[in-house]
Amino acid sequence: MDQNTAVTHMTRGHRRTVLLVLGLVMAIVLAACGGDGTDTATTVADTAGADATEPAETTPAETTAAAAEEPESETTAPTEDTTAEGGEELGADELPTFRTVNQENLFSLAAVVAEAEGIFVDNGVNVEHIFNPSGADRAALVIGGSGDASILGVGSGMRGFVNDDWHFVGTMVQAGGANALSCNPELGIESVADLAGQGLGLAAADGSGTYLTFLEIIAPEFGLEPSDWELVNLPTSERLAAVASGSAGCMLNQEPILTQAAEEGLAEIVEDGIYDAYDLNHQVLYVSTAFLESEGGEEATVRFVKSLHEAADVIAADPAAAAQTYIDLLGERGIDVGDEAELIQIGVEKQGYQICIGDDFRENLQLWAEIQVGLGELEEVPDFDQYVEWELNERATGGC
Repeated sequence: MDQNTAVTHMTRGHRRTVLLVLGLVMAIVLAACGGDGTDTATTVADTAGADATEPAETTPAETTAAAAEEPESETTAPTEDTTAEGGEELGADELPTFRTVNQENLFSLAAVVAEAEGIFVDNGVNVEHIFNPSGADRAALVIGGSGDASILGVGSGMRGFVNDDWHFVGTMVQAGGANALSCNPELGIESVADLAGQGLGLAAADGSGTYLTFLEIIAPEFGLEPSDWELVNLPTSERLAAVASGSAGCMLNQEPILTQAAEEGLAEIVEDGIYDAYDLNHQVLYVSTAFLESEGGEEATVRFVKSLHEAADVIAADPAAAAQTYIDLLGERGIDVGDEAELIQIGVEKQGYQICIGDDFRENLQLWAEIQVGLGELEEVPDFDQYVEWELNERATGGC
């Protein structure tokens, strides 16, 4: 494998080494102490998940030219016959291995739990996990045929429709409850409306789903204009340090950073700036069109999505146990989270792991498409019935 892709592989037989590397404790200390915020390793921001659509260095469409060609198709392949001769269900080894390109953070928790609990095995699908932190790199791997699926924010994910590179098959995370506006308590910001006329530095990532949600949806609801704040363009891992140092008065951030900031007295969550009221920050699961159309690809995808759906139920039933599974696997990777285990549990509880898609997701797609058209990222609102696998998802999850 090309070392430049900087990915590691894990097969089903190595289930207990799946865990994503996190530098939780060091990042919290660095941010709280006002360190330089440089990402020299995986940070607490990676634990919570970077913004749903951190700006990509290249778009999926731009990477297509350098990627392997894929067969073009107007529609998805018809429902497959998943039975072997004699009427028996096809075994995992009779289907293609499902190669999922994951982020190294809690956005991928459903896949972690499904692997650790043997859910993939139970559902008869072989899964290979490829870890890569960059949204652009993950998209390139899928387009180029080195991976079959990954996750992106809704807006960025739609760019893959331009060349029919992939289809949406479900969602991985609804991050609304874990995202919020948080401000230096000394400023007395009790509502989003209090930002009016302040010109405060707002730490966020320009072009990210988190920032676009604030810019396009939340701020207008409170009568704000972009001139009411000054964007301090920073990645997730550097924003708390910016607030602590005074270079920004507020930040858009996520759990568990928000809780840690409040405990340290560095920043307080603005209650009407919590994102769950807007439910826009989806991470979508997309699968390459080529894989869906390959022999056995649709059935392997159904089983993968079904496994994530069952894992999401496990997480919802006992978030503390799911967090502990994560922590145990960290320990097997030689990482001791120590007293910070509670923060991981908070991150798990505040994220929403819902895999099924329904009418609310269709409305969300429409809204994000209009935003992307307005930004010039898309020429027109896509035909979601062409690019979203509604029936496949219902088959896998039973519907929302």
